[in-house]
Amino acid sequence: MEKCGWLCIDKPKGISSAKVVSILRSLLKMQKIGHAGTLDPLATGVLPVAIGEATKSVMFVQDCMKGYEFGIQFGRETDSYDEEGKTVLENDYMPSKEKILEEVPKFLGKIKQTPPVFSAIRVSGRRAYEMARSGEKVELKERDILIESLEITSYDQKKKQVKFKVECGKGTYIRSLGHDLAKNCGGIGYIFDLRRTKVGDFGKKNLISLEILEKIVHNTDLDDVLLSVDSVLDDIPAILFSEDEARKLLNGVKIEIDSARFSDQDSQVYLAKNLGRLLAIGKVVNSKFAPVRIFNFNKEYYDVDY
Repeated sequence: MEKCGWLCIDKPKGISSAKVVSILRSLLKMQKIGHAGTLDPLATGVLPVAIGEATKSVMFVQDCMKGYEFGIQFGRETDSYDEEGKTVLENDYMPSKEKILEEVPKFLGKIKQTPPVFSAIRVSGRRAYEMARSGEKVELKERDILIESLEITSYDQKKKQVKFKVECGKGTYIRSLGHDLAKNCGGIGYIFDLRRTKVGDFGKKNLISLEILEKIVHNTDLDDVLLSVDSVLDDIPAILFSEDEARKLLNGVKIEIDSARFSDQDSQVYLAKNLGRLLAIGKVVNSKFAPVRIFNFNKEYYDVDY
């Protein structure tokens, strides 16, 4: 039986998110694996990885709020906004803690942010970082992002280092946040430490290293650490369907429903369920449930007979 579910991988420093997926494909001997929310090679921490049919839910996990812990090294600016980039500027200025606290509120809520040129954003079909590495001029547009919280966790004037924790929405670049915050404080800086602490419900409680996962795969059962698709999507409201409706849904047929069958009128996305089993993720359009992603789980995936 093909495995299905989510893993909360503790990505180590120095490898890309794509490399983690490559390692897992080799370890699990599966090709149907994907991740939600790319981490820079220098970053560590929470990397949600979907296995099997769970890959159909990646796009919904990517939209979740994310948490990070990061540090700004003041006195040096790099072209990549992190420690591996080329030095652009240097000085001896270190803003006071009071000055930083004064600027932090300006980064809360819905704000505009320009991504770093060393990013995977496509410009005319090419990755921005590829263009930047080849010396080409890269101009990226501002985008709207959400910063829900931003707090200082430590301040070291001697080392010119300040650490923060932040909770933010989709599309936020922490490297740009660090660069912009340093600039607002009248200084320059880059990110010297970056760890993601959460993606939606993925966090410390279900984090697992690649080394531990390898031991589990070789000695026990992967099911012991797999998170079900249902648990990952449990904040999305569900609509219940009959057995006959379920069969139609699994064939891509839109099902007519009335408003009394779904409680959250404002939700843009709903789960379709029958007898406790997840059938699909979809939208309600013109009083009809339209499946966007249909799941083809094995019967063994469910805890109920059907």
